[in-house]
Amino acid sequence: MTQTTKTIIGAIAALVILSGLTWVLKPSLFQRSGSAENQPATSGVIGATEDFFDFGTISMSAGKVMRKFTLKNSSDAPVRVTKLFTSCMCTQASIATQNDRRGPFGMQGHGGSIPKINLEIKPGETAEVEAVFDPAAHGPAGIGKVRRVVYVETDSSEAPEIQLSFEANVTP
Repeated sequence: MTQTTKTIIGAIAALVILSGLTWVLKPSLFQRSGSAENQPATSGVIGATEDFFDFGTISMSAGKVMRKFTLKNSSDAPVRVTKLFTSCMCTQASIATQNDRRGPFGMQGHGGSIPKINLEIKPGETAEVEAVFDPAAHGPAGIGKVRRVVYVETDSSEAPEIQLSFEANVTP
């Protein structure tokens, strides 16, 4: 191999490594923002009455399982839910207030982007987040203990993200 060939191969390798590092370290690709773009954060706060649930042992063959989590705006200002997404493609989530329902939404980055939902929860109002988990989604490789998360992003300056999670022990 000539010195010129070695130099070209080294330059190509350096470009590939630099391109990969730039892509991996670019914060805007992976950063979740807690506030809606072009809207100031509010001082309102919503919180979950329960943020974790254990399904216990569930069977793949029994089909999907569902859990509803309640969010409550206990502040005196409205809060907008700006985004709702899940940690895995095996889970979908929807959100509903008394007058509006949005979803289902899945994992961010799979099957398209997760849209901004801009759902207002007024002071004193509640909303329900419905998480649906498909234990058969991963096939035989999905057996055992799993933990999944539903992410609720808001325009609240005090609580820009709420994480609702569940566990299950998946059997065949």
